[in-house]
Amino acid sequence: MKKSFLFLLPSLLSVLFLSCSTKQEQKTETAYTVEQVSTGDHVEVFKTNLGHIIRDSIGFGPQNERIDITDSKGRPLAVAGKASEADVFTFVKYLYDEKGQVSGFLRFPFNEAEFDTYDAIEGSEAFIKQFDDDSPSAKPFDATRIMYDQVFTKNTDEPYFQRFYFKRDSVGRIIKVYDPILHKSITADEEWHIEYQIEESANFWESDLNGGKFWLTFRFRPNTDKDRYPEDEQIIRKKYYGYVSDKEMADYTDWATKDL
Repeated sequence: MKKSFLFLLPSLLSVLFLSCSTKQEQKTETAYTVEQVSTGDHVEVFKTNLGHIIRDSIGFGPQNERIDITDSKGRPLAVAGKASEADVFTFVKYLYDEKGQVSGFLRFPFNEAEFDTYDAIEGSEAFIKQFDDDSPSAKPFDATRIMYDQVFTKNTDEPYFQRFYFKRDSVGRIIKVYDPILHKSITADEEWHIEYQIEESANFWESDLNGGKFWLTFRFRPNTDKDRYPEDEQIIRKKYYGYVSDKEMADYTDWATKDL
């Protein structure tokens, strides 16, 4: 695991040595700068010399935070959120294939509803251990700097990411979402396909402890109207929060179900 992190000054004007790649399992070391291009009422906009646009929005009491990042082609690269009293960002990073279509997502940290799994706990501990070090060479914990490092430099094989890779049919519809490391998957039946959405939690802007989170959700949709089931008025067969179905989510703790 790469342990070298470079400091990001509060002004975000410092030079960072990061790697930038939208292809899986590939990194290219690149030095780039970040500069502020505009500031407004609770909104700041930054730009990198490689063409990334970073929009940083702060809430009004609590001062929860949302960051939207687009790449040099104007495509969404990542969205991140953090409650004002939280230590780390929750973010979702887009992955693209050679055709330019979305090929999957990375989410950090793991879906909280699955956090009791061995792999999730092991991955989280591996991440936190980077900053839980009293040695002179240890870097200080800075949520913004760490979030940028995860978005711009980390490979998809890092253990603290949850992966959502797509398999598409011949016309481009998503028919399977899977994580080959955790061996989890969502598969559509023959007459259905899967659609994705990045959703703010219900208390994204309200809670200064549990706000600022994103859910990566998946819904089953019929391929044609003739495949629609009479009882499915909204043509949604099932919804998943990550790899957890909406029915299973109702069985988790109160703070989790409040975000449904």
